[in-house]
Amino acid sequence: MLGHGFADAGQAKVTCGTGSSLMGVTPGRVHSSHGLWSTIAWVKGDQVFHALEGNVAVSGHAAAFAVRLMNLKDETELGALAASVEGSEGVTFVPALAGLGAPHWRDAARGSLTGMSLGTRPAHIARAVLEGIALQISDIVFAMDKDLGTPPATLSVDGGAAGNDLLVQILANAIGRPVLRPHQLDLGARGVARLAAEAAGLVGDPWPEGLRDRFEPMMREADRDAMLGRWRAAVEAAARPVG
Repeated sequence: MLGHGFADAGQAKVTCGTGSSLMGVTPGRVHSSHGLWSTIAWVKGDQVFHALEGNVAVSGHAAAFAVRLMNLKDETELGALAASVEGSEGVTFVPALAGLGAPHWRDAARGSLTGMSLGTRPAHIARAVLEGIALQISDIVFAMDKDLGTPPATLSVDGGAAGNDLLVQILANAIGRPVLRPHQLDLGARGVARLAAEAAGLVGDPWPEGLRDRFEPMMREADRDAMLGRWRAAVEAAARPVG
């Protein structure tokens, strides 16, 4: 979070790696009633900053799973295939390959692929995979919105999977707000450097921001509502006990 340049409450980031970790800085300790938990963000002197956090077990790893399942070369080929169509045509992929984490907490849930028809092509499945990664994150964003009352105006993103432009755009569409992506995606070292520099008196606030890309929501509200509706129905089905 410090690597993103965060300095106060009301800012949120998601790291998109093998899994995903979404954290939003809070003015004090917030006890979630929507499936998240409180943690310490950072400590400066005697001042403790808290955060709400939610994790997804299988996020970017879902793309690697799809690459293997579809016999593709790599995640780049998967992304290109997904970008070759305008949408998933109703196909929905729930990447509950190790159960569902926050905010659902359904360990017995299993991955699912639904909504296919005779017109479904591999490109629609690839698109659904990227949508599933983004929509899992959106569930945590919306849970955090409810806990905080005042939703963060933007979401910052980092991690290896965040290098996929289409994935980040889908995320912005899903949550209905801008997503900011620093040009430097591995931000842990930058955060540590900031704390060390401030402690040594070498730099103060505000911390200089690095270059960032900004992804604005580009989906019509009716289409977004339809996508979220299909997603929520698919999540409920994936979470039902089998047998």
